[in-house]
Amino acid sequence: MQSSLWGAVKSSLGWSPIRILLKRDKCIVGGAQILVRRMAYSLKVGHILQGPILQEYEPEVYDIVIEHVMRLIQAHNIHYFVLRPPPSCSDVNMLTKRGFQKSRISVDRQATLMLDLSQGLKILLQDMRRTTRNNIRQAENQGITIREGKEDDVPIFYQLLKATSQRRQFKVECREYYMNLWRLLEPTNHVKLFMAEYEGEVLSSLLTIPFGKTVVAKRVGWIGTKKWLRPNELLFWQAIKWSMENGFEHFDLDCIDLSAALALLEGNRLPSYVASSDTQFKLGFGGSVELLPATYEYISSRVLRLFSHASVSLLATSNLTTLLDFALLKK
Repeated sequence: MQSSLWGAVKSSLGWSPIRILLKRDKCIVGGAQILVRRMAYSLKVGHILQGPILQEYEPEVYDIVIEHVMRLIQAHNIHYFVLRPPPSCSDVNMLTKRGFQKSRISVDRQATLMLDLSQGLKILLQDMRRTTRNNIRQAENQGITIREGKEDDVPIFYQLLKATSQRRQFKVECREYYMNLWRLLEPTNHVKLFMAEYEGEVLSSLLTIPFGKTVVAKRVGWIGTKKWLRPNELLFWQAIKWSMENGFEHFDLDCIDLSAALALLEGNRLPSYVASSDTQFKLGFGGSVELLPATYEYISSRVLRLFSHASVSLLATSNLTTLLDFALLKK
């Protein structure tokens, strides 16, 4: 999310990237990518997700980057600003002393499930739930096949994603957004599409983002029928195997329910509502639960500060939650 490629992808939704680059002796030591957009009611919003990024954490360097962020907020008259730091650089004191406060809006994901691919396929299979292993074998035995998708498959993926969004009642970006995402990221191998087929029919599709040492399972679409064939378990498993075979170290299942994540970390039982959810499906693959840093907000507008609760409702009404990728996989 801090790459120039991602900034180009988000530009198709009306966001304008602004970048801070900090150097020492001609070497880059830190920086941040800010995305800014004008909303309804002449409000201007901005955000930094998974940033700022530092070569190595140094308090003074972090402070300088945040100082420049504050200058840009003022210079560009940004009324509402959201910052979600990366796990490696989440100095809360640096943010609060600049006027940031913990946000009541959940930006992006709050917890994720990470697979360590260095363990090898045998260990990964052992760490899976028995039902997930059985479902993978069932899909293979019943003739489900997995292939890599091409640009011509992006519209098919989008149809499956739309069908899933209608069943689960969550919003998705427009079709052109995914076409643009593919054209921008595919030439540098930063997007990979997997298609699950049965007798020539595509049943489900998984869009992943390989970046650095990690492959992120970003979006999945499923036709909603032929569940007994278990296409989704095999779909994810083949994506995990592909990631390992191509030298990646981690497979990020991207988003799980926060309450479920906390329950697992505390050794408690999962909430009952998780039983038939995507979180339950993902937990079947094993892996380690990771909580992500809290989100912080800065409200520069005096009016919005005075009516902060109402302002959050107003921003939500303007679809800010969708535009900032809030709750990316709430399905």
